Amino acid sequence: MRRQIILLALYIGVVALVPGEAAATTPQVFHDTFRDTFSGVDCGIRVNVALFETATAIFYSDNGARVTGSTKITYTNPVNGHSMIRKEAFEFTTNIIEDDVAGTITFASTVHGLRERIQTDGGSVLYLSAGNETITETFDASTGELIDFEEKFAGPHPDELNDKSFCRLFTDALT
Repeated sequence: MRRQIILLALYIGVVALVPGEAAATTPQVFHDTFRDTFSGVDCGIRVNVALFETATAIFYSDNGARVTGSTKITYTNPVNGHSMIRKEAFEFTTNIIEDDVAGTITFASTVHGLRERIQTDGGSVLYLSAGNETITETFDASTGELIDFEEKFAGPHPDELNDKSFCRLFTDALT
């Protein structure tokens, strides 16, 4: 759910910034790559972090969009050298349906792929969420109020990790 909100915000933000380009006949493509390394404390453990993200967004003239992306975060405990890798790779597609009579805007979206995989540096998978997710959100066009929300899953999608369960995996992998 968190990812869809972020992707929806990305979509709306880019369309708001370049409405003429996004509405053009030729699909508009935006690509970004981000790398960073830093140190910090996560779940009470000092770690070195290597982050690599890539995303491509394509906006179509029929109010559709496709976003593909991947993220790899490697956490390393500098004291013992143990590492944990967190990966995501997905394709997000959406269609916007405007109903002037009903006064609504509906986002019909699908996410395919690897929502999240957490593994040790040796390759043992500690957590996996993958498959397909379909989200339908209908908003009041004048107020922006959410009128209806539906979410369906196919594939292994355990509950999203909360902070406590993530920290348990994190601590076990890095200590």
